[in-house]
Amino acid sequence: MENKDLIGEVEISVRIYDSKFSSKVAAAVSKAKTEWSINTYCKVKILFDTSIYENPAFYKAKLDKKFFNKNMKIENNKIKKSDFIYVLLDQQLNKTVEALKEAGIPISEASIIGDTIDNKDMVKISLLKDEEFTNNPDPTFKLLSVMPDRQYLADRAAQALAPLILKLMREQTYQEECRKDGMRKTAKAECLFKSIVDNTDLSLSVTEMLSSANLLSMWPLIIEHKNKEGTIQKHTVIDIPEYIVFIKSKGSQWSIRELVDLKEAEKIITKQGYNFKGTEFILVLKDLQPMPFSLMKAENGCFSYISKEDAVSQKNLLVCWEK
Repeated sequence: MENKDLIGEVEISVRIYDSKFSSKVAAAVSKAKTEWSINTYCKVKILFDTSIYENPAFYKAKLDKKFFNKNMKIENNKIKKSDFIYVLLDQQLNKTVEALKEAGIPISEASIIGDTIDNKDMVKISLLKDEEFTNNPDPTFKLLSVMPDRQYLADRAAQALAPLILKLMREQTYQEECRKDGMRKTAKAECLFKSIVDNTDLSLSVTEMLSSANLLSMWPLIIEHKNKEGTIQKHTVIDIPEYIVFIKSKGSQWSIRELVDLKEAEKIITKQGYNFKGTEFILVLKDLQPMPFSLMKAENGCFSYISKEDAVSQKNLLVCWEK
């Protein structure tokens, strides 16, 4: 939140588990508040130091059972430490919002946050502007959030994201190395689509394909037909892998996908392509140059050529590359 939205801040010496916590906060805020529009909802943030969890007195605070979650396990009138912390904080937050409301401060959003702060004996309350209201000073919907340990959550998030960030860094480095070594070339999108159009007898044009091309991924390269306006312009620079397959379905749908090698191309052609009646045309490119092929079928130990039209439902299709 920007500083311009900050109404005021106040620090008070009070324990987060104090039975009179809510009234003390409301009194301090009412006393210290600066002038602002009475027709403005407020967001309140309560910040305290998590070292309070080490104080045995914290766990002697009285809990209001209406804040218990039905999924919490209670044995011998005791609940888990983590549940106790959450219930107490939720209880204090709700009561504080009500106390502030009674003090004439309409709260639309409130949070109570445990963190590591400089003054461990103080609780810091910040009020920020929200939207204005016309008639009702009590918002119909209040957003209340409890965060027992912000630093812990941040550390857990960092740990979870670290492998992903490392993976992205490695991929970025790999991509740069491939371009440097000439393993991966770049070309304008219109060059890619021209290579496809020039090597098919389909009623397609570069302009038509570009207008409906949706770039889903650059590494691996995946481009698919999109019914609405596409996401690629003719001058868009694309990383061109060594092997690419273009598949046109009967109708308007088509896709362009990167291939690892010709073995993957053969699998697509025979298992995910011409064996289906919905496939109209398949083109394989190597460095944007066509790789012509014929289809064969294996039957009773014999091999014979078969047309693409007759390949539908055939289980033993083979690809014969034409050099």
